[in-house]
Amino acid sequence: MLELLRNPDSFCKMLSLTVSDLSIDEIMTSVMSELNELFGCDRCTLYVVDKGTNELYTQVAQKSSIGNFRLPIDRDRSFAGFVAVTGREIMIEDIYDDRQVKKIDKDHVFSGDMDKKTSFKTRSMISVPVKMSGETIGVLQAMNKPGGFLKKDLDAMNEFAPVLALALSHALLVKELAACKREA
Repeated sequence: MLELLRNPDSFCKMLSLTVSDLSIDEIMTSVMSELNELFGCDRCTLYVVDKGTNELYTQVAQKSSIGNFRLPIDRDRSFAGFVAVTGREIMIEDIYDDRQVKKIDKDHVFSGDMDKKTSFKTRSMISVPVKMSGETIGVLQAMNKPGGFLKKDLDAMNEFAPVLALALSHALLVKELAACKREA
């Protein structure tokens, strides 16, 4: 956790949030806000894998004009879907540069649909899988850092992903148990 430990205040705050008893929405909104500040980017988003519908849904999409939304888990239609399917990280300087996109995956076509839906113009992005027991349960993205993202940003995001995975896994379990109680 080298990169995050270089900013111990942010790391400690994020860590304490992930083990708090706040709701999943409160925890993730706060963590995304901290990550946004840590990376100095325009937006951080956490997508959660919904196995039942084979979709990703946003738990947090900062500054989104449409709130939470869903998209199919499809490696060729979205970068979040690509990361969810392949388990590979992404760092791209210009998301609209087809050559850069093809370096990530020769079959991927960036449509810009999400930018249209959210009225947000993505330029640069880093994205990593959030895994629990080797299974991808979410995708963490940061977008549009002035001057571009650096390898150290990607490393920091990868270092925090396991902590986020524990928090997300715990929060999803609590949410599932609460739903079971309501049904009983």
